[in-house]
Formats: sequence, C-alpha cells, structure tokens
Amino acid sequence: MLLVLHPFKFNNHYFKEYELDIFEKKLSTNFEIHDLSKVVNPNWRKAFSGKVHKKAKVFNTLKDWEDYFIALTKKNRNITILNNLDMNTINSLIIHQILCKSKNNIIQYRSPSIPLVKRKKKIDLLYISLNIFNLEFLNFSKLFYFLKVKILAEISKLLKFEKVFILFSGSKKNFKLLLNSKKNIYVKIHSKDYSKFLLNIKINKNQNKKRQYAVFLDLPGPYFINDKKLFGLKIDYNIKKWYKDLNKYLTLLEQSFNLKVIIIPHPKARGIVNPFYDKKFKVIKDFEGAIKHIPKSQFVINIGGSAALGLAAVSKKPIIILYNNQIIKNDQYMFLHSKNMSKELGSSFVNINDDFKKKKLNLNINNQKYNTYKYNYLTSKQISKKMNYDIFNKIIVD
Repeated sequence: MLLVLHPFKFNNHYFKEYELDIFEKKLSTNFEIHDLSKVVNPNWRKAFSGKVHKKAKVFNTLKDWEDYFIALTKKNRNITILNNLDMNTINSLIIHQILCKSKNNIIQYRSPSIPLVKRKKKIDLLYISLNIFNLEFLNFSKLFYFLKVKILAEISKLLKFEKVFILFSGSKKNFKLLLNSKKNIYVKIHSKDYSKFLLNIKINKNQNKKRQYAVFLDLPGPYFINDKKLFGLKIDYNIKKWYKDLNKYLTLLEQSFNLKVIIIPHPKARGIVNPFYDKKFKVIKDFEGAIKHIPKSQFVINIGGSAALGLAAVSKKPIIILYNNQIIKNDQYMFLHSKNMSKELGSSFVNINDDFKKKKLNLNINNQKYNTYKYNYLTSKQISKKMNYDIFNKIIVD
C-alpha cells in the first residue's frame, strides 16, 4: 500500500495536488492518508482553508499515530511511504526515527519546480541584505525557527534509511536532500502542474480555444496568512493600498485589451472571501481553476512568481509578472525571485505603481525560453509517454 504522511491540514486541494483522485483509479495498490498537522504543526492549521478531506485520518497526538502506524505495519508487510514531512519540530524528528526503524521504502518530492534566486559569485550588498532577510537575524522568532531546523537536521543525519526515492522534475536539481539513506534513487517525474496539464489535454480537446479573459494568479498574502506570517515575520504592508493598486492595474489591463480579468486565489486561500478584491472581478474558487482557465486565456498575470506560471509556459500563454513599491521596500526576496522568473520566462516585469503603458508590455512568447523552462523545471523528455501514476506504480512494484 501507499501511505501518505502530510504535515499540514490535508484539504481537498492537497488531495488533488498529489493526484490522489487519479491514483484512486490508476494506482496498482490502495493508499491511506495521515494528516499529522496537529502533531507536527498545530499552530499552522489556521493558514489552510477548507475542511479536512474525508479520506484523511487526522491524529491528535504522536502516541496515537505511533500506535496506529505500528499496528498498520504489522498488517501490511509491503508499505511504501510518501513522506511530505519537514524536519522542523521534535515530533517530526521522532516520526522520522519511527519510519527509519520500520525499514519501509520512502518517497519524497524534493524538486521546487521553479527557478530559485541564484547565488552571486561576487560580493553584492543587495545579495547580502537578501540573505540577512532570509535568515531573519533581525527577527528572533524566525531566527529561533531557523536554528532549530538546522539543529534537527544535524541530529537527523544519525538516522539512516534503507531506500529513498527522490522525485524531481526537469533537469535542475536545485534542492537539498532531507534524509540520510543507504540508497538514494533519483526518479524523474512531471511537476504537479505539468501532470495536470497532461491530464487536461486528455479530458479537454478544445483546451487551446482562447476566450476573452486574462487570468490573474494571486498570492496568499498580504490579506491571507502566508509562510512568512507562519514563521512570525511581520512585514509592514499597507493591505488596503496593496489591493487598491492591484485593482486599479487589473482594471487598466481590462480596458486596454478589451477583455475581462478573472482572479484565481492562491490554493491556500481559495475557500476564503477576500473583501479587498474589486467586486467587478470574477473570483474562481475551484481548486482546479488554474488548469481549467489558463489554457483558454489570452494571457496570464501574476504577482510574486507563482509555480503555476509553468502552466502558462506549457500552454504557450504570454505572461506578465507584477510587483509594487511595497515589495521593493519590504520583501527583497520576493522581488528578486519574481525578477528571476521573468528573466527565465522572457516575460514582462512590471511595477504596478508606475504609469501604465500598454506598449511596454511584452506579450510575445519566447518559445525557446518556454521550452527551456519546461525541461529545466517541469518535466523530462525521457518520461514524455508516462503519467505520474505510471511512475508511482513502478516505484511501488520495485
């Protein structure tokens, strides 16, 4: 059987993100989901909207899970564990020790499926300030979290797993290994968004038919709780101004291109109403809104550098990546990450606080950059005829 261990509230979004709706029909074995959010990240549950998926088992204490897991392994001798847990709490470390002792094969997604900000070779004040921002030396809450994770990671090296399957998409291995293993097996897989794209082609034969709208992919913040807030980092955003500027820019896009803009909130916030959106914009609450609407759109807009831009690239849609003065002032990491993505995709990179100029927007597609992006971060030619469930079936059989 396949056992899925998850550190956050396992809602409908995650059920579909990990393609478990497809695995139900295509996997050669049954699966079970363990929601361990109350055990490893109890304070983070508020950041995830929606109810826990009906197929997920929620555990309240570490002891409850350990007893259940031991009983489960006695009943099922052949268990493969899809381990999505981080090494960020003592309970996470203990769970990994239990997993190591069980000697079951482990599967881990390690690829971010997006380009990361590259380290510069020469000394650069901006890069130094970015790293200070990332480590949060000026924020004791996040500094404590960072040091705790580092210490736990060092302790975890004492654990040695039998076999770990490391799933990665594209050709860029821009990730660190989380677990120490006797045998690491690197497995090429489609990114979650690209896999959805392949499935959508099979389902919707008219997916290339354009409609008169553009898609805006939003961040979870600043209105919703984002990762930085979870870590205790409070960025001084003027939320009202943020959305006022955003609404104004999206309206100008509508007027200039004679189309409608539809908003697709971040998956974490898809079940919550954002009162700051202009009511004239249609907000898509469907968890599969991006894959359903991006292929039929005129172009795609994003603020923050979303992984879902990969869907725009493989759908051959022009991309506009936005930022604002508040991001420049308060979040240099987001600014550099977004700028880096725009460079790799050959897309427009626009400050919404500057004067709107349609002629400066580049809506031409750079096919070479899109294809490079696709094979660097989303998929591989070697698996072009396989679906992700095929790859999982082979791992489980092996």
